[in-house]
Amino acid sequence: MRCFLLSACCLLKWVTKSVEKTWNEQKQFIADASHELKTPLTVIMTNAEMLNDKSYQGSNRKDLAKNILSTSKRMRGLVESLLELARLDDNKAQISLADIDLSKLINDSILPFEPLFF
Repeated sequence: MRCFLLSACCLLKWVTKSVEKTWNEQKQFIADASHELKTPLTVIMTNAEMLNDKSYQGSNRKDLAKNILSTSKRMRGLVESLLELARLDDNKAQISLADIDLSKLINDSILPFEPLFF
C-alpha cells in the first residue's frame, strides 16, 4: 500500500511539472506584456499632462500631440501583436513577411521619450 502511495505521488509530481512550467511561463508573459503596455501609457499620460500645461506654446504643443499619436499607434500595434499571438496559438493566423524601415522604427520608438529627457 505504501509503495502504491509513493508511486502515485511521484507520478502526480511528474505529471504536474509541465503544467507548473506552463503556468509560470504564462505568468512571466503577462508580466512582460503588462510592462510593454505600461511604458507607452506613461509616455501618453506625460505628454497629455504637458499638453495641458499652458506654458507650452506653438510647436511644443504640436510635438506633444505628435508624440501622443505615435505612442498610441505603437501601443495599438502591441495590442494587435498580442491578439495575433492568441490567433497563432489557435492556428487561425496567416504569417506574412514585410520590409521594415529600421530608421523610422527607431525614430518612432525614441521620439516619444524626448519630453522625459528634458
